Amino acid sequence: MATSVGGSLVVSENAALAGITLSTLTQVGGDLVLDENHALIEVTLQALESIGGGLALNHNASLADLELAALADLGKLKIKETQALSGLTLPALLSITGGLDVTDNAALATLALPLLTSVGGDLKVRGVSSGHGALTSLAFPLLTGVNGEVAVTGNTHLTSLTLPALKSTKSFTLLGNTTLATVDLGALGTVGGTLSLQDNAAAQTLSLPALKSVSGSLYVIDNASLESLSLAALSAIGDALGVEDNPALSELSLLALKSVGGSWNFENMNEWLKSPKAFAPGTKMTFAGLSKAEDRANIMLYLNSQGSN
Repeated sequence: MATSVGGSLVVSENAALAGITLSTLTQVGGDLVLDENHALIEVTLQALESIGGGLALNHNASLADLELAALADLGKLKIKETQALSGLTLPALLSITGGLDVTDNAALATLALPLLTSVGGDLKVRGVSSGHGALTSLAFPLLTGVNGEVAVTGNTHLTSLTLPALKSTKSFTLLGNTTLATVDLGALGTVGGTLSLQDNAAAQTLSLPALKSVSGSLYVIDNASLESLSLAALSAIGDALGVEDNPALSELSLLALKSVGGSWNFENMNEWLKSPKAFAPGTKMTFAGLSKAEDRANIMLYLNSQGSN
């Protein structure tokens, strides 16, 4: 029996196909694609150890569960609109050299990759139309690095996100996870681009105790229940800082913040002149700001008259 496929293995658009059994297959050199097999309910790949390209499961409407117990090496993972899929378990997977994209799988309740340590591209868990209605918790306990973007968005029943070992990522977005209450990012130290925490209505506290630098912008916006935001070790933000429309926020801790970048335009200058502490929380300036718009305008006009920069 064949144990390897040197190129890609594609099973696509087989309307009556109910089961796939490849019990001796250990390696696929290219992509493994299961696409639009609407009657497919069972896939047996218990010996599969390596996929050189990507694993793609798309539009397999009846596939309810998939476990690849031996899979340790994978190029990339994409699971999209496989609406009956309730569980995806990859207990031996150590690394993904490309990206991980799990999007719009209405019944998905379990996404288990307990040994995953690194993702070479983006890591995206997104609910688009379905909102991943059954996914209540998401945990990657050993994941230390993501070379692309982390985006956890639109998962309307997600209550906890646990990434306790994650140290760095290119950018990080938490958006529209309306029941998300618990976020563990205790080891996150650097974000190479933008960090955005937006419209997570149930989150009451957000603490990133190890975060030291955000090279892009930092936005904390429209989190209805957020009472406390602690970024105690954060010393530098490369671009803009925006903390807006968080009506319950009563505590903001940015004790180590020394610099906020961004364009020094009229809008930013106006906000700084109005209140340096609000513009750059943690600043040690004693200047309280100018409350009158006319006074601020006069200063900006004078400074602009001294040179365009």
